Amino acid sequence: MSFLRRIFRRERRDTVALIDIGARRVAGAYVHYVGSETPVVVYTKVMSIPIQTGEEHSVTMLRTLGELCDAMVAEGVPALVRAIGGHAVDAALVSIDAPWQETAVHHERVLKDSEFVYTKQMVAEAVARVSPPAAGKIYSDASVVGTRLNGYEVRNPYGRRAHRATTIILTSLIEEKVSSAILATVQKLSQTERVSLIAGTSLRYQALHVAFAHERDALILDATGPLPEVALVRKGLLAAIAETPESLASAAGVTADDFMRGFANIAKSYPLPRTIFLLARFDQMDEMKKILDTVKFNALWLSDNPPRIIPLLTSHMTGLVRQMTTNPPDLPLLLMALYYRYLEKT
Repeated sequence: MSFLRRIFRRERRDTVALIDIGARRVAGAYVHYVGSETPVVVYTKVMSIPIQTGEEHSVTMLRTLGELCDAMVAEGVPALVRAIGGHAVDAALVSIDAPWQETAVHHERVLKDSEFVYTKQMVAEAVARVSPPAAGKIYSDASVVGTRLNGYEVRNPYGRRAHRATTIILTSLIEEKVSSAILATVQKLSQTERVSLIAGTSLRYQALHVAFAHERDALILDATGPLPEVALVRKGLLAAIAETPESLASAAGVTADDFMRGFANIAKSYPLPRTIFLLARFDQMDEMKKILDTVKFNALWLSDNPPRIIPLLTSHMTGLVRQMTTNPPDLPLLLMALYYRYLEKT
């Protein structure tokens, strides 16, 4: 590219507010994107959701979310000005985990005798075939997380011809009042209408698909919160999810039984792969690894050789996301930054 073309070519610049809503905490970040450069995390803030006697946990969560957003304005905006010379926020992305939402994987199939062209209209029809939610609840997210044409995964399926197609859809079900309150609160951080909600399961699966594109069959053990979750990836596509009901969450913390319960639920319908991605907060990774070491894998894998465990570390994010703030890196926020860079903007 010539010198003059570099001068007159205007690279897209976005400053995005990221909000992660978990069972016991909320976290926020400002991330700056410039063209194809590595995204930069400028500011982060994590706040615990207290347990309040006599108050619905969702009410406490929403109040804590409001306090987080206030802090992101009071503390985060000055950090933005120092880092990039401006404070405008172009968009907001909100990731929501259990118990605030319920996720499910749907496989919508089309089989015809004659060859057909796979179109966006077919995807819209596949999403429409998913059962409507019960009264008082809505789908906050209905992500198409994969497509198979004639049995093969296809990353860019539109316009291709096939005899059979499978569209994999991940839905996130949330109470309508909670969804509206989250949107109203987060809207204050963005000067545009670009506020997106997504299930944390969907986001982390898609982000890991970018970071570990060569891992086609794996379990994702998400221990970032008090409600462990296991997701199965088969042939590069999300196949199933096993969540821990809130009623079974132990006040004492995650146990080996919690992990085993998730693996067993997946094993009821699918053979278990030999690779496990362990997602945990960086300050709890060693503890989660010790708990995972006590799991009796041979009860489900039917082998004396334990599966390969890959803890997701800061080093795995090198070159994918850069953090300017001196706060400890937060794994869910880093994965959100990665997701927005490679998937949300496309």
